[in-house]
Amino acid sequence: MPEWLPPLAAASLACLILNVALWVQRARERAKAWPAEFRRELRRWDGRLPERFESEGSDLPV
Repeated sequence: MPEWLPPLAAASLACLILNVALWVQRARERAKAWPAEFRRELRRWDGRLPERFESEGSDLPV
């Protein structure tokens, strides 16, 4: 086995672990911020539905 392979493999594994940890951290932050973002969007909503939901073929009650 070449001398450079174990350090390269260790560095690659460390990068992979750090990237996964960052991905999980961002997902948790988004999950915590979701309710507040949803409430902000509801406050801005004007009560109208998009035209595609107002057609006769929609499953939404009118």
